[in-house]
Amino acid sequence: MLPEDLNGKDGAAIAQELFGQNPEAPSWWSLERLDDKTLEWKDKRLGISWKTKHGFLVALREVSSLADAQAFASKNKIYLLPNGGFYFKNTAEIYIHSTGIPAPEHVVTTDDLYSISTATNLEATVGYSSQLFVRLVGTPLAEINKDAPEPYSVTTLVISQVEKDQVGGAAELALYHLRKQFPGLSLSFWPFTELGNAPRLPEPEQDVSPTKFEDLPNTERTEAIAFYNRALESPPIPGFLYYYRVLESCFDDILGATVDVWRKNTSISNTELLQKIRTIQHKEDTWSLRQVLSKIVNQKDLDEAHHENIIDTATVDVLAREIYLRRNSIAHGRKGQHRKVLVPLGHSFNDESARERAWYQLLKTLAERAIERWIFSK
Repeated sequence: MLPEDLNGKDGAAIAQELFGQNPEAPSWWSLERLDDKTLEWKDKRLGISWKTKHGFLVALREVSSLADAQAFASKNKIYLLPNGGFYFKNTAEIYIHSTGIPAPEHVVTTDDLYSISTATNLEATVGYSSQLFVRLVGTPLAEINKDAPEPYSVTTLVISQVEKDQVGGAAELALYHLRKQFPGLSLSFWPFTELGNAPRLPEPEQDVSPTKFEDLPNTERTEAIAFYNRALESPPIPGFLYYYRVLESCFDDILGATVDVWRKNTSISNTELLQKIRTIQHKEDTWSLRQVLSKIVNQKDLDEAHHENIIDTATVDVLAREIYLRRNSIAHGRKGQHRKVLVPLGHSFNDESARERAWYQLLKTLAERAIERWIFSK
């Protein structure tokens, strides 16, 4: 088909002819003719609209391979994401592995989307793929992977009001909030090109109604959020290390606040201030961990940890010591270098698996408190 073949046709006729859109059926997108050469594409799934020419529409229809998709995207200032998605006009749409979302025929309006927005106007929704995703991501994959799902039945995460270089962090923040606000859904990122290897997610115990949660906390420190998200997806031993990285992300907060207090103390000379800073730097990790824990641990946590037999004395000092030793036992594998080398065995005949789960749950709790206290913007 040539672009001039669309001359004189209205938007609905073009949508039907090029993309098989039934004009009588509900649709997430539409075309409206503006003049002889221009139409407006209105996309409710993406929450944006743009002016387009006949050539754009015909070229999009002709996309069938990954090379076609890349060529089309490059020509039209669309950025394809390597794990399955695209970025266009301050909006990203990426594949999200999920269960619990009603079938596509039941997700027909924006009220049917699972939505969150932050205090800084970052918006994210979970639903089914837009027409652009179908043409640029879903259809090319179906050409090379016959086991790929029907492109229209793929669940996606749409993120609005985001800069291109912030898509990765924004996606992690959106995933964090969506999991918190919709605990009945199972949501996870997975490369769209490896759908056949995606782990099976648990089915929800009951239906989860779509709604929108607004004014949720925001942060630019999304690396800590990403560590938390990966911890949730991991077995106890690597999960412990991811949760530790969340705590570690807060070390500079503690260091900065402490040094600021010292600097404001006129009784501390410059020489004494320098000595104090050098002392901290010499044992920065253990000192910072102890200070972080002192702000977020309560006696109940300590008593429960002692009851679970993961610390021998219910004090913050002992907990800090044991967390740091355990972190080293996971991260450093040379026998004799540390007290113990932890190996993520699938099966064990001792009580170590119970201890691993107890450590995992404790570090999860502490990581969540650290995120609330230091990571989210106030």
